[in-house]
Amino acid sequence: AEVAVLGAIAGYVLAVGAQPSVLRAGITGALGSLAWLTGRQRDAQHALIVAAAALLAWNPYTVLDPGFQLSFAAVLAIFFLAPPIAKWLEGDPLPAWLRTTISISAACGLATAPVSWFQFHQIPLLTVPANAAAALAVAPMLGLALVCALLTPFAAPVSAALANANGWCAAYL
Repeated sequence: AEVAVLGAIAGYVLAVGAQPSVLRAGITGALGSLAWLTGRQRDAQHALIVAAAALLAWNPYTVLDPGFQLSFAAVLAIFFLAPPIAKWLEGDPLPAWLRTTISISAACGLATAPVSWFQFHQIPLLTVPANAAAALAVAPMLGLALVCALLTPFAAPVSAALANANGWCAAYL
């Protein structure tokens, strides 16, 4: 399965394009799979450092790319800012999935705001509620897309109906 994951990661990077955020995700994901295959412990923070070093070794000017800056700021926020925010929300009566969504979205919004201001001269103010609302559609969209891809060769009409349902999720998003 981990070898298949490596193939899927390579396919994803090739299909989406080699932007810094995609390469960061690809490198860190591949390192996680390689760690499992070699019997080593997975370390997300180490993988993030290796990904940054690889991208900057390939092209040092990548550090000026907004995608690089936003991607790494967001992931660092997930590692270091989201846990304290989640702990702060623990006593709140919100469902666990919503507390998680809020903590990650708030952390990423705070960490990426300076980059957004510097690069685009604006800061999105509705990050947290927009991500909370989007969370409702993302999982069904991914699941429907996977099922559609698997069914298309065998049951095109069923796949087309599921793709239509996926379109409704995308329209909501």
